[in-house]
Amino acid sequence: MVTELIEGSRLENFVAEGVMNIFDAVHFTLKLLDIFEYFHQRNIII
Repeated sequence: MVTELIEGSRLENFVAEGVMNIFDAVHFTLKLLDIFEYFHQRNIII
């Protein structure tokens, strides 16, 4: 499952807390990019 690749809080927790600070937003975005890279390297189409 994709969510197993992301350590830390779930996106729904960030949304429930309100506006995400820039550091959390960058961290979350980088983790998403890691997931896309993982899929791309394995020729997985999402």
